Order: sequence, then C-alpha cells, then structure tokens
Amino acid sequence: MGVTKGGTVLVVDDEPSVRELLERALTLVGINFDSASDGNQAFEKLQTNHYDAVITDIIMPERDGVEIIMKIRETSPDIFIIAMSGGGRIGAQKFLELAKALGADATLFKPFKPSQIIAMLAAGPPPRIAA
Repeated sequence: MGVTKGGTVLVVDDEPSVRELLERALTLVGINFDSASDGNQAFEKLQTNHYDAVITDIIMPERDGVEIIMKIRETSPDIFIIAMSGGGRIGAQKFLELAKALGADATLFKPFKPSQIIAMLAAGPPPRIAA
C-alpha cells in the first residue's frame, strides 16, 4: 500500500535545501510532512509520532541513516523506508546497497527529482517475504 494524500512522511536529512524541496513536493500532493535534521531528532520523532514512510539520507552527523533504518526495522517494521545518498568517501552505490540490505524498501541517488519520490511513495514498498 503506497503513501498518498493524507499520509504522513518523516524526511531526515542534514541539508535544509533537501528538506525544503521535499516539503514543497509532498505538500503539493497532500502528503503530511515532518522533518528532522539528523538521526537524533528522527529517533525522538519516531518515538512520539506515527509515520507511514520515512525518507532518510544515509550520511549525516550524529546518528546516520543506517542507524535509522536498523531502528525502524527493529521497532516499526511496517514503515515504508526510502534511503537516499549523494555519495561520500565510498560512493553512493555502496551506501545504498547497505541501506537496502538493512531493510530500506527503496533507494534513490541524489540529486533526484521530487516526482521520483512521489512516485516511489505512491507505489509503496515491494511485498516482503516472511523469514
């Protein structure tokens, strides 16, 4: 089941421009938006709010996106997770492969078009195979 109008998404990214871009895009299609600038803020919000999806950057100060993904899968396995990365020392591909292996439902390279995120949210996570 995808996230559409009326759903709520938490965007976690240390770059204000990315958070602002996604806020505008999500708001335009009627998706409720919340944000955090690092993993610590994200963990606080995840403890007190319900989200249908989390869009997280991988490389951030404090707690990174990998920690966020692992924590969500441990405590709220039904949340749809999209991981995004623009690179870093080892390149975006390796970070996104790790994110996928740890439980991200979808991955996206930065820079991206807001329409890509909207389409991913609408499509929803792929079916999960029970272990």
